[in-house]
Amino acid sequence: MDFTKNHKINLTKEMETLLISLQAKAKDSFSKHSILHDKKAADILQMIDYDFEKLSHFGNEMMVIRAKQLDTWLQEFIKK
Repeated sequence: MDFTKNHKINLTKEMETLLISLQAKAKDSFSKHSILHDKKAADILQMIDYDFEKLSHFGNEMMVIRAKQLDTWLQEFIKK
């Protein structure tokens, strides 16, 4: 996959909110103490031509913690 090629995207304001969790997961993957280890999110983020600074005021840490909790609940559900 060519990660140097940027893809320009045009999203409505509502659709832009979908990028919040993608950005949070990508930032987490670069952390020394990553919670999700979602390298794919980081790969996808690098491919998108978008001003992610517009999303920087959202609580990335809370998005990652929420995603981890949802993963835990889903794993428990699947085991049952």
